[in-house]
Amino acid sequence: MILQGLHTALAAAPLQAQQQNTDPITYTDLYEWGLSGSANASERRRTFLRILGLPPRLSKKEIIQVLNTLYTRAALQAQLEAMK
Repeated sequence: MILQGLHTALAAAPLQAQQQNTDPITYTDLYEWGLSGSANASERRRTFLRILGLPPRLSKKEIIQVLNTLYTRAALQAQLEAMK
């Protein structure tokens, strides 16, 4: 019964991720949000990742992958507004 539940959940996971990711986060978004390309971007990025409960030393590519997998654009923008 447990294995069947896991099998069902894993089969549905790609569909859910695909539905959430209709507007993926890009490198440009990181720049516009002040998380890359500015004087204090590294500190802001570390703070942002800490608030999200993510490791502080992720590369930009890893950040994009994780954010697109776990979050929607609206959720991230709300989190960024809360940081201000």
